[in-house]
Amino acid sequence: MACTIVPNGGRCRSHPTRTAAAKNSSLATGSPVALAFGADLGRAMVSCSAVTPSRRPEPRKQPQQERSRVLYDALLVAGAEMLERHGPDFTLSDVAERAGVSPGSLYQYFPDRRALVGALIDRQIASDRASLADFRRASSAPGTEPVSELLADGVLRLYGQRPALLSSMVQLLRELGREGDVQAVVSDFCAALSERLGAECPECDDEACRDAALAAVSGVLGVVRETARTQPEKLATPGFRARLVAIAAAALRPTAPWPRPE
Repeated sequence: MACTIVPNGGRCRSHPTRTAAAKNSSLATGSPVALAFGADLGRAMVSCSAVTPSRRPEPRKQPQQERSRVLYDALLVAGAEMLERHGPDFTLSDVAERAGVSPGSLYQYFPDRRALVGALIDRQIASDRASLADFRRASSAPGTEPVSELLADGVLRLYGQRPALLSSMVQLLRELGREGDVQAVVSDFCAALSERLGAECPECDDEACRDAALAAVSGVLGVVRETARTQPEKLATPGFRARLVAIAAAALRPTAPWPRPE
């Protein structure tokens, strides 16, 4: 089932939907597909649908003891560094060397690059959901800053710290069959924005609020994602933030819903 968000009160109207199984092909560099990391962002945001997370490559095992958790975390840190430095063509031997362990120790947990990158994406999505929870709290607090600033700052925090790493992850979403997981996060973010707009504009209908959320998130994410790929040094400048806030503010004005195809 999917839910259409009603901004006032945040309730859902349920309706049937169909989901397609995500492809899980070999790890290779592909054309970028937008997260806030979103994948097929426009389609996910237009429908505000709850998306079933896709299947994903799994680690061989999960750490159970403190010592093994330390090793597992070290492997993920090293894997992130190699993905950031070399892109999707990094090797597991590079990761093991960077972590200071033998290849055998790495293979205990990650049989291939797909499993390692999948674990990195899992951590990023968990971080995205924590950021979404922070956004919900901040946007509902008394005297909160404008939602356009919350949106711009949230996306900049996501990409600004490690733009090369996030750009490489975006390239691999489709190859790893992870677009559904990303769409689920984007859908929840759409709902949060729609709820906030509905609270600020009770006379606006839910479709207008969803359209405004789509325009704002698509614009901000698109600009940040492309800048992270081509000119990452600009992400930290005040002028770039000001432009993002202006993009979001212009889009977050619910008016008449967009025309729909006949």
